This record gives sequence, C-alpha cells and structure tokens, in this order.
Amino acid sequence: MVEFHPDLIHAASLVGKAINPGWLYAREDRGHYARELTEEGFYVNQLAQMAYHFAGSGMGIRAVLDIWVYRHRHSPQPDPEMVQRELERAGLLKFARSIEALSEAWFGEAV
Repeated sequence: MVEFHPDLIHAASLVGKAINPGWLYAREDRGHYARELTEEGFYVNQLAQMAYHFAGSGMGIRAVLDIWVYRHRHSPQPDPEMVQRELERAGLLKFARSIEALSEAWFGEAV
C-alpha cells in the first residue's frame, strides 16, 4: 500500500500541471477506503516523477532500473497507446523514450 496524493507531482511544475490530478489514473475503491493506480497510471507516474527529479536535482540508477523491470515483467502490461497518449499530452514522450532506451542499454541484452 502506498500513500497517494491527488497531486502526484508538485503542482507548480510543468510536469505537475499535465499529470495532476492523479485520481485520473486510479482504480475504483476496493472497499478498503483506498484506491490504486492503474497499470498505465503507475508507469506514467514513475516517468513523471523521474522527469521531475531529473530536472530539479537528478536521479539515480535505481530509477532507470525500475523502468526496465516494469517493462520486462510478464503481466499485466500497461496499454502502450494510452501511455503514449498521456506522455505526449504531458510533454514527456521524448524523455520517456530516452529513459526506456537507456534502461535497455544498461540492463537489457543489448550488445
């Protein structure tokens, strides 16, 4: 269980203006007074958080590894068209593609 705020990213940032409110990416209540992110929402949020930290102070190798692991797990996978649409809307598509390529270079089987 993760604490989840309506604003996933600092509201005054460029990324935050596009990603918030985070409830757009949450599933319905399961009876535990909690909601959870959809697969698409989780992935978009991970990349948005990375972009936010990258622009502000930087990010570590662990964040890139998290993206690789999420993309290579068996299931469930996020809907790629929805993810692309949301990343494009937020102005994060180029950043996301760069991080995905970097994760493959560092952790994939690329030679």
